[in-house]
Amino acid sequence: MIDKIIFYAVINITVSIAIFYLYKGGEKNINLVKEDVHTLKMNKLFYYLGILLIIVGMSTIIIPLFSLSFSENNNQIIAMSIMGSLCILMGMVLIKIYKTHFLIFDDHTVSVVRYFGKITQGKLEDIETVKFNSLTGMITIRLKTGFILKFSQYLVGITNFIQHIETKNQLDLKKVKLKINPFTKSSD
Repeated sequence: MIDKIIFYAVINITVSIAIFYLYKGGEKNINLVKEDVHTLKMNKLFYYLGILLIIVGMSTIIIPLFSLSFSENNNQIIAMSIMGSLCILMGMVLIKIYKTHFLIFDDHTVSVVRYFGKITQGKLEDIETVKFNSLTGMITIRLKTGFILKFSQYLVGITNFIQHIETKNQLDLKKVKLKINPFTKSSD
């Protein structure tokens, strides 16, 4: 009984630290110099978690092959191989997200490169609405031209970008209910 309590406490603490680290990355300050092009990349935690999942997946596949006899535990080996393959796949997806999803902006334009290389771009003065989906963690910007820019809240420096478009377009973040970091105190 006590071992389960300790196990779940460790999981809760680990997840809380990871979420805190992700949100802190979004609040990192970037130097917004006029006429500079800024690139916001995904938090490095995605890369490290991807590597960790690949290592766990490979060890989940390889270790049972050397330690279990095939005749007695065939179903267990198959189940562990499936779980290991899923871990490897999830790790590869996290690394792909880290390497390919980013946002590029300057004083006039914004471009979003999605997970599989799709590029969407628009002008900052064409921003019509900004919405935040807390379920998916995606920020959606609708442009007057009809284009939609979607990007992750876990881009490093995202709060600077949101504040930049707020000042450029006279948008009110409270009005669009965009709250990036639940760990910061709200000024309501």
